[in-house]
Amino acid sequence: MRLAPFLEVTGIGKQKKEKFNALRRHDNLPFATHDADKGEWQTFTLDDAFRMRLMLDLVGAEGEGDDTLHGLPPSYAVKLVSNAMGRFDRHPLSSLDGALWAGVAIFEDTPEGAEPYRYSRWFAGDLADLAAWISEMSKREDGTPVRLFAANASRAAKFVRDRAAERGLPEARDFSQGEA
Repeated sequence: MRLAPFLEVTGIGKQKKEKFNALRRHDNLPFATHDADKGEWQTFTLDDAFRMRLMLDLVGAEGEGDDTLHGLPPSYAVKLVSNAMGRFDRHPLSSLDGALWAGVAIFEDTPEGAEPYRYSRWFAGDLADLAAWISEMSKREDGTPVRLFAANASRAAKFVRDRAAERGLPEARDFSQGEA
């Protein structure tokens, strides 16, 4: 799909095209791009749209002023999306009936006689498995969970597929783009 439908399918919209361009300029897109200076038109897949929507959900920034709901910085969210795609046991685009989530948990460890330090671990999987995963990470690395940032990957997949279908885009019916 071309840029205009891509912006609509991801929920960015034409009025916020500059937001997309800023992410592209700073190399903060969750998919590979080619050099636009070669005079070629950039085309996007439904998977590109899914990755973008998931990244936008992790970044947040909905609302205005004191009511802005912040999330992760784009530079970190890009890495999280890329990492999550290698961890899902099935692609969220091919599994619209799940509760697949992607996120990062921050843990703190205080080794004996040392200063506390914090580290992160990325999660990608069923929401029902999240508590067990946090418990396992805590035991394995002797850390205490501090906070969690996560986004609903299944919702992001449904969002882009539904919007593509509403616009009559053939990508909405192509489930091969959801193969891992």
